[in-house]
Amino acid sequence: MIRRFPRAMAALAIACLGLWPAVSVHADDATAKSKLPEFKTETFTLSNGLQVILHEDHSTPIAAVDIWYHVGSKNERRGRTGFAHLFEHMMFQGSQHNEDEYFGPIQEAGGTLNGSTNEDRTNYWEVVPSNYLERALMVEADRMGWLLPAMTKEKLSNQQEVVRNERRQSGENQPYGVFFLQLNELIYPPEHPYGHSVIGSHEDLEAASLEDVKDFFRTYYTPCNATLCIGGDIDPKQARAWAERYFGPIAPGKPVQQLDRWVPDWTADRRVTMEDRVQLPRVYCVWHSPASYDDGDAALSLLARILSDGKGSRLYNRLVYTEQIAQDVRASQNSSQLASTFIVSATAKPQQTPQAIEAALQEEIARLLDKGVTGDELQRAKSSFEREFIDGWARVGSFGGRVDRFNEYNHYVGRPDYMRQDFDRHMRLSVADVNAAARRWLAKGHLIAQVVPFGKPAESKDTADRTRIPGANGPDPVLALPKMQRETLSNGLTLLLMEQHEIPVVQFNMVFRAGSAADPVGLAGLAAFTADMLDEGTKTRSAVAISEAARELGADLTIASSWDGITASIGSLRKNMDGALALLSDVVRNPAFDPKEAQRVRTTRQTQYLQSKDNPNALANRIGARAVFPASHPYSFTEMGTDKTLAAIAPAAMRDFYAKDLVPANATLIAVGDLTMADLKKSAVEAMGAWTGGPAPSVNVPDAPALSGIKLVLVDKPGATQSIVILGQLGVARGNPDEYAIRVMNQSLGGQFMSRINLNLREDKGYTYGARSFFDMRRTPGPFIATAAVQTEVTALAVTEFMKELRDVHGARPLSDKELQDARASLTLGFARQFETASDLANRLTDLVLYNLPADHFETFVPKVQAVSLEQANHAGRDYVHPDKLAVVVVGDLSRIEKDLLALQLGPVEYRDLDGNLMERPQLSSLGQ
Repeated sequence: MIRRFPRAMAALAIACLGLWPAVSVHADDATAKSKLPEFKTETFTLSNGLQVILHEDHSTPIAAVDIWYHVGSKNERRGRTGFAHLFEHMMFQGSQHNEDEYFGPIQEAGGTLNGSTNEDRTNYWEVVPSNYLERALMVEADRMGWLLPAMTKEKLSNQQEVVRNERRQSGENQPYGVFFLQLNELIYPPEHPYGHSVIGSHEDLEAASLEDVKDFFRTYYTPCNATLCIGGDIDPKQARAWAERYFGPIAPGKPVQQLDRWVPDWTADRRVTMEDRVQLPRVYCVWHSPASYDDGDAALSLLARILSDGKGSRLYNRLVYTEQIAQDVRASQNSSQLASTFIVSATAKPQQTPQAIEAALQEEIARLLDKGVTGDELQRAKSSFEREFIDGWARVGSFGGRVDRFNEYNHYVGRPDYMRQDFDRHMRLSVADVNAAARRWLAKGHLIAQVVPFGKPAESKDTADRTRIPGANGPDPVLALPKMQRETLSNGLTLLLMEQHEIPVVQFNMVFRAGSAADPVGLAGLAAFTADMLDEGTKTRSAVAISEAARELGADLTIASSWDGITASIGSLRKNMDGALALLSDVVRNPAFDPKEAQRVRTTRQTQYLQSKDNPNALANRIGARAVFPASHPYSFTEMGTDKTLAAIAPAAMRDFYAKDLVPANATLIAVGDLTMADLKKSAVEAMGAWTGGPAPSVNVPDAPALSGIKLVLVDKPGATQSIVILGQLGVARGNPDEYAIRVMNQSLGGQFMSRINLNLREDKGYTYGARSFFDMRRTPGPFIATAAVQTEVTALAVTEFMKELRDVHGARPLSDKELQDARASLTLGFARQFETASDLANRLTDLVLYNLPADHFETFVPKVQAVSLEQANHAGRDYVHPDKLAVVVVGDLSRIEKDLLALQLGPVEYRDLDGNLMERPQLSSLGQ
């Protein structure tokens, strides 16, 4: 995985055996100065140079391992670009004592894992039940010390294809991906360490030899070039002992050369125009900016918020809200170790030119440099930063979790305990500081890009037993959730509360049991459109005022809709709880549905629909729905609706939907965080006690008939570098009597990395970057989907393999006992990860409300999954996977794939356009057949 733009980071390239004293404990005394949460770390260095950070937190029974190798694409040599990212993939291919895929030992313990590469570093992480910490450390150490004996030419060839597929999927076949693939080459000179993309070129990836890759490992994947962070529900003494046992015997390696800061200094603007398969032009303006944590880095980060965060921000307010010439705008300070970039971008509305967009952007930047920002703008930016910063520390593991942040601070500033300083470097900035940074960096020459549519390790003493992967240390940890408290106000509004006092944040979810399934015939998209309008103006606040009020509170206000519900959410610091709840109340109680605002939002949604035609995944989902469900069924459309239904939805229809469905008797206010029921009830009565409405409505969605056979649905996307394959059939509803057996069966079929489908199409065949399957369980039966983005040349072969796997799980090759055990463990042992933060808990409680799940649902989930027998799982495969009753939908360049697909003779063939409508066979540009 490539993380294109790391968070604010600066760097010390770390020399071997010298950054830290042997042992140090950071008490983080400075946190007493404010209400920042206090997280202590202990650090030490092994004799081979591996730096280790320990962080103890027993709030959730999970442990996190996070290792950073101080190597990224900046360390690659010309002609061998993409090596750091390619090697990230090779690290998952097994090691001397664990020849199989690295995913297996972690996922079968209920863990999750991943890795990523950017210009500066490569990281790997695992989050596991706390009694499996030893296992995570052992297998992580094994691939650091004993990867080379297991590395083969076959594994390298496979991952070369996987990475090339990732390049196609995440870059070449994504709207505007051409810009990001070329950005580094455009903004940096060829000799700069950042002068090429992280993913590299196809030519360099193909040219990589086994010895090239081994040499890269010997140079950079060494203890003295890495930092290991272990956090969560751990015993620090035991964690240290395991680190020493498994990592200590690995040879240290040689120190890695440090690279100096190098921020190019442009005196003139540079221009480039790129063609891409997009509907709308987009303009990017890119400035060179200071490296992470250097002077000006934090100021530009806050400036980006001032420019584009919220409807009242400078660029959004002018281009998107007022003049409505842009569909979206974004600004960001993309901080890296040697140099950074400040990027502003905007996508044109239909009939708008990139020249007009560029002119408006340049005018706003010029006004910024002339007049500067205001105190109010800076305070709003600080408020939103403060809330996001504190909330970001809630999760212990994975990308951006605590252990990742400790590693980030250590990598870039040499101190894992840099939390207070990082916070202060933003909060102490003045208006003068921000204006000075803007004038220093944005007054220089910059890039203007318009993207337009086409026309062997040393021997050492080792006492660890690496011939077996450690099992669990003790019994499986038990998830102890806060007590769920429930009360009902006199107006029918239900209150649900879970107290969580670890950090001073509060999350509110207002959940309505009414979603897109309730859309009337001919008005598909009504629920989602209505939800979109809730924060577009109330009786006393304009849309801009709502956005600015949230920013002043440092609150995160979001409105989301699904098939079964609408959720209005707001998260804030505890000190701003009442203000946040009052704002949420205003939004859900007093929406104005102003015709002018509705027309603006309609245009935006219609443009989003137009843009979705650039996205092969969106197209496949839309057309898959039309292929699986009858035209009269609500599920035959996506939640967005169509361009025609969007045009037909009037404010009156929204008001009717709101008056019937968004009433207190049909709503539940979920609260999670640093408050009590007394706090919640007092605030809720004040904010919402006078809210009235009718009874809760009923939504009756008819069950759809299953397909009668197999049909092939083809959609032409000329020039597509990949094909999107979706195999869809009628699925099951939430609450199906066999739900737990279905979940276990699908986990083995396509629900995780080590599933049959992914191992076949990605790991064995190299056809795709990833393949999955899932049952979309709604209140009534939704679809079952198996899908992947595959290389164009192997589209038909991929369809054949998909069909094979569905037929196998249907009965030809039933699940084995090991697959059953692995699937159950994956679902149950990883269950606790879903309840780590206030937002996590609120979202889980949202499911409880939407699907009328019993109050003990979370407590009984694990035993119910564990009780699924092999017979029940295989029965689910036979009863609920129907390889003879499905739609095979393929979106791709038919001139290159149609002949092979037709030769499969799957069944009747349909051709559909980009809206999902049936059509005659299209006239192809070149038949290739």
